[in-house]
Amino acid sequence: MRRLLLCDDAADYRALVDSVLAGTDDFTVVGEAVHGRDCLDKVGDVDPDVVLLDLDMPLMDGFEALPRLREQAPSARIVVLTSSWSAERERRAMDLGATAFLEKPRNVLELPDALRAALGPCRARD
Repeated sequence: MRRLLLCDDAADYRALVDSVLAGTDDFTVVGEAVHGRDCLDKVGDVDPDVVLLDLDMPLMDGFEALPRLREQAPSARIVVLTSSWSAERERRAMDLGATAFLEKPRNVLELPDALRAALGPCRARD
């Protein structure tokens, strides 16, 4: 099972994603953060396999948090999950160390399949 840290400033969206992923056998949300600084503070404590990272957040956005997350959690896979896709934003996120860049699906029930496709097969934790 993949352990996820969900970093998004919208509390209702975090709750929705948590609920959807709780219905799967391969994802569990182990922590939530409301902005990039909060995510950096929590990543070491929850030791996630995956960080779902929004880009547009107050205090510290996803672009600023991304390289710092890479340093603090080098084995975590960072999936940008944003509602504002552009080729330039995707390229920038990937250059900063994102594993994948996903546009928030219109139907949140499609998120688990999108994550599986972006992450590939689940590997057991050591």
